[in-house]
Amino acid sequence: MVEEYREYRRRQPSQRNPEITVKGATVNREMEYLQCMFRFAVTRNYIAESPAAGVRHFDERPERPAKRMLSVEEEQRIFEAAPPYLRVAIILLVQTGGRRYSEGLSLRWDQVDLENLVVHSAD
Repeated sequence: MVEEYREYRRRQPSQRNPEITVKGATVNREMEYLQCMFRFAVTRNYIAESPAAGVRHFDERPERPAKRMLSVEEEQRIFEAAPPYLRVAIILLVQTGGRRYSEGLSLRWDQVDLENLVVHSAD
């Protein structure tokens, strides 16, 4: 019964764009809500077992938008529009892209060059 709802819901048109169907990620979140409610009902002995147990989620990866790099112009517009207290964080994100958070968070102020918009790593 839950599997049938899952498939039915996936075929419904999207409210924002009726030309496409509801994304699998949306159905997955709805299924998680249902599973949570059924687990609650089981713990309260309202039902013997959850009808949502074992229902598989849709693979969300193919639906995700492709990652792309910002252009230099886009970066500059974001930087100029940002309040001063966020500019260091923006530089940090741009310069440490692809690195571990600990690397970015362990930077010292002497490694941040605000005039040239460069972060020098300890490497």
